[in-house]
Amino acid sequence: MAKRDSSTDYRPGGAPFTGRKFLMVMLGFFGVIIAVNGLMAYLAVNNFRGVVVKSSFVASQDFNRDLARFAEQEARGWAVEAELEGARPRIRLADADGAPLTGLAVTVTAMRNIDQREDRTLSLRETAPGVYEAGQDLAPGQWTLQLVIDGAGPRYATSRPIFVSRDG
Repeated sequence: MAKRDSSTDYRPGGAPFTGRKFLMVMLGFFGVIIAVNGLMAYLAVNNFRGVVVKSSFVASQDFNRDLARFAEQEARGWAVEAELEGARPRIRLADADGAPLTGLAVTVTAMRNIDQREDRTLSLRETAPGVYEAGQDLAPGQWTLQLVIDGAGPRYATSRPIFVSRDG
């Protein structure tokens, strides 16, 4: 029996690894990488939420007013809890003493973190004292709920993250 030479990858009867095969492997490898990078760049550009304000200068003029509004909002001491009933958002509101806040107009903008085309505005109705519930379900996934509460002094605005599971 002949001793096999381990210094080469040649196998009798096997197809040789030619320059053409090497070229095809390299083109396939880099082709997949370029295609995936192109897709990721396209999705990032078309779903980017990076623009918060149209003009930074104009927004900076209102900075101190916004800080005062946030401080006043914090001084109220409201407890705002976001939860789910199945796949429907439910908001619990209580004042600083823990008493439910009733008779308010609560509007929620449900923002999809990855695709702004799925954003929707929900009007919540009060189903129990201090409990406000949406009339429609959210699709499974991560959402940010931007709440606007009117009816008890100056407008109260805040946001809460929420996750809707697939099994609802």
